[in-house]
Amino acid sequence: MVIQVVLGTTQETRLSALVGCWIACGLCAPDQLEMEVVDTRDHPLPFFDGEAPAKAPRQYFKYSNAVVVQRRDHQHSRRIAPCPGGAPDLIGTSPPADVLVPGPPHVLAGADQAADNCPMTTTYSRTSVPSKVDATPLTVYAWPPPDEPRGVVQISHGVAEHAGRYDRLAQALTAAGYAVSSHDHRGHGASISEAVALGGFGAAGWSGLVADLVALGKQLHAERPDLPLFLVGHSMGSFALQEAILDHSDLYAAVVLSGSTALDLLAANLSASGEATGDLSAFNAGFEHRTGYEWLSRDEAEVDKYVADPLSGFDLDAATIPALFGTAGRLADPEVLAGIRSDLPILLVSGDADPLAGGGQLVEVLGQRYRDAGVTDVTVRLFPGARHEIFNETNRDEVTSYVIDWLDQRTGEGAGPVEPR
Repeated sequence: MVIQVVLGTTQETRLSALVGCWIACGLCAPDQLEMEVVDTRDHPLPFFDGEAPAKAPRQYFKYSNAVVVQRRDHQHSRRIAPCPGGAPDLIGTSPPADVLVPGPPHVLAGADQAADNCPMTTTYSRTSVPSKVDATPLTVYAWPPPDEPRGVVQISHGVAEHAGRYDRLAQALTAAGYAVSSHDHRGHGASISEAVALGGFGAAGWSGLVADLVALGKQLHAERPDLPLFLVGHSMGSFALQEAILDHSDLYAAVVLSGSTALDLLAANLSASGEATGDLSAFNAGFEHRTGYEWLSRDEAEVDKYVADPLSGFDLDAATIPALFGTAGRLADPEVLAGIRSDLPILLVSGDADPLAGGGQLVEVLGQRYRDAGVTDVTVRLFPGARHEIFNETNRDEVTSYVIDWLDQRTGEGAGPVEPR
């Protein structure tokens, strides 16, 4: 297979994003792929073997078994990260005659997945299942389970990322005795289609995303009905969790919210400060501006991995973030919250330097709302100095151990869920 791509300054095309997802998510065999990449930009382009001069000339490259990713820093530069089995070859300063697909190198990748040090190497398997809402293909991840799992953990990832970023957490959970599954939310990772573009939710909207989460949770419960099912949600994934337990708290033995917040109060704070709720860059205002994503973690290497990840930090549809905040009123309604079963264990973990946490106060408010609704087992744990992605923080081992210990305490006799509605 030969794919030719023009790298320009125009708005990315949905086709280029789709092709990139095919490859990055393993739906296209890299050894059958050859890619020609045309760079037509006039700004600096850093290479793995040195820096190009300012105002880099237009250059044309051909890659085979190499990873091409976008480095989304303030200079909008791109970095080429080679994998074993192929390196880029400069083929001239004139475009090939038969260039077919326009668009920037947003999520394009071709990798030798068999190489241990290739960025695309994974420890999980992936399958695709149709959404029960609208048949959108949802990419489901499963990690090899222990021989006798003590419970099942479903992971719900955040906005502008994908389930594969939770590989390290999933491996820690499996080592602790849990079977682990996750999926790319609609409009994220490989869960896209003609009707659901990367960065959007499609016509089913936010309610469709929540319905997907619940449906896959019910499937996990059906596969292992004798084991307690736990849900771990981060950021956007925790907002979906907040909504899921309003109507389906009987599905889960316990839930963990990471990087979460009282969404209505966060929206009010952003509005009062003059920040648009759809502008994620506002969250970096109080941090250094090396990449613009310093609000995620104090660990620069983890931030750099996010920036270089072809399936993270992508542009969102204009309706995506407003759709998240659109559910805030229901999540704060005492009468609706009273529908959560009173014996559902809830853990909220956050860094007190997470801009979504408001210094920890918004997480404390969220926890108190659950207590006021009659939930009897609510734990709030704030980690000093930690930022938004606590599972990718400098103290991530401490955070992960705390979460696993909390889960272990709730996998004893009688800890399983009731029959879900």
